[in-house]
Amino acid sequence: MGIFSVSNDVRFYGQLRTIGTTSTQIGKIISRQAMKIACFGIIAGLLGSFALSNFVIPMALRTLTEANTGITVAQRPIIYIGAALFSLITVLLSVRKPIKIAKRISPITSLHYQKEAAEVKPKLKSKHFSASGMAWRNIQRTKKKSILAMLSIFLGITACLVVTLFIQSMSTDNFIDSAMEHDIELTNQTLVLGHKGEQKQLFDEDFTNELNSLEGVGNISLQREQTIVPEYSEDMFYSYIWDKYQSQGMEAPGADYYEQYPNRFYTQLVGINAEKLKEYIVENGMDYKGFYNGDYGLLVADKPELFPNDMTLRFQCGQISEFEAVVKGDMLELPICGFLPSSYYGGLSTDAPYIFVSDDYMERICPDSYISQLGIDVNSANEKQVVSAVRELCNQEGSISLTSKADLSEGIHSAKITLYALGGGIAFVLAFIGIINFANIMFTNIEARKHELSVMESIGMTKKQCRRMLQMEGFWYAIISLALCLTVGNGLLILAFQAFKGIVEYAVFSYPIWMMIALAAILLAFCWLIPLLFVNRMMKKQRLKGCGRINL
Repeated sequence: MGIFSVSNDVRFYGQLRTIGTTSTQIGKIISRQAMKIACFGIIAGLLGSFALSNFVIPMALRTLTEANTGITVAQRPIIYIGAALFSLITVLLSVRKPIKIAKRISPITSLHYQKEAAEVKPKLKSKHFSASGMAWRNIQRTKKKSILAMLSIFLGITACLVVTLFIQSMSTDNFIDSAMEHDIELTNQTLVLGHKGEQKQLFDEDFTNELNSLEGVGNISLQREQTIVPEYSEDMFYSYIWDKYQSQGMEAPGADYYEQYPNRFYTQLVGINAEKLKEYIVENGMDYKGFYNGDYGLLVADKPELFPNDMTLRFQCGQISEFEAVVKGDMLELPICGFLPSSYYGGLSTDAPYIFVSDDYMERICPDSYISQLGIDVNSANEKQVVSAVRELCNQEGSISLTSKADLSEGIHSAKITLYALGGGIAFVLAFIGIINFANIMFTNIEARKHELSVMESIGMTKKQCRRMLQMEGFWYAIISLALCLTVGNGLLILAFQAFKGIVEYAVFSYPIWMMIALAAILLAFCWLIPLLFVNRMMKKQRLKGCGRINL
């Protein structure tokens, strides 16, 4: 903005110097001009961002939170202050060079001013006019500005593609498959940690028989849980307890707390189909047959180093009452020969870590254990009808939560539409910034080359040829920028996706081909039309001054 104003008003500053204006006064004029534009721009930007963050984004995120994404709206006034200060500092730094240029302008310089251009050796390839060749040579004359314009377009489009890639790569099917193993999952809420009432066996034989009688219901899998009270040992458990409380920003109980209150140190023994963990067990070098037969259990912990190498868990079965466990039965022993990450058991957990064992082991020691979860596979043709029937059955029983892939898919689909609208808008803004920067540079070049264009017209170049040459310059900018996007940009997309994949495991690479086509079409149209609009504006301005040719 500042350099263009100086180059466009060289004669104006020369005239000011003629009537006695000092270089310091000229610097103040440019500074005030820059500050006025900056104030309008910053205020408009802050108002726009305030409206966006307080109305549009909360409206969008309400849709996302309905899909249980856990995203919430948070306002930080310091961000607005930081953005305003950053913009103001950017203007103050960028206006320094234009001020230096303006201070060096003398009355004589202003009379003979012509935009400096790099010298290029003339290459006569044809006796005929070549708009493409002349446009390419003009781009080479101002390499720094040309590179800046191309990089600006390239970065804007690449940023747009990255945002679109992130949204498009969030596979709904993969997310649902990673979040749910079965088409319908039922949970016994009386067994959930924190439930104040009595534990109940809700998924009894009558309930499962009613499920099996529904048309479209396939395989039904069970997950059993039994409350157990492990024998507390400071050497075995306290490092885990202390780390858990610290990670949650809470103060851990004393090392001897559970020695004083042993019935408060309880957990859940979870029975699982050994086949579900076979791949994990084999990959980690553990004995699958031993786990299947119930020779050992797996402890749920993300930091195995907090536990001793050789562990044998001594415990009694029990039942929770008033946040304490009432034990019953004999003391049992279970070797611990491996660990599971906490993702295998979501939700809240007790101070004592959860223990996974095979169904066969659970059946041996606790044949009357509670069924905590039911997984139901459904024929896809009858999925909606089955979900509706199962929900009605759960409502009759009470204290049963139902989660289905159909409901989750519908919520995620709605959330993705919102993300596309929100993310697509941000992406287009990023791409548009690059195109606007190109327009600014192109406008500056045309204004600075008015004298040159006037000379070329005087030796026979028509207005049509002038327009075509400038349009070809814009076309070259677009072609080179798109070539960068399709080479370097695609490499950046792959790197960005790999980083994204590390955070969002269910993401699937999906190249934003339609966004690329749309951006390419918009870029080509802009780069072809912007030079035409600017040169027509310049010619119209000259005609109003009474000049037939493009001259100063």
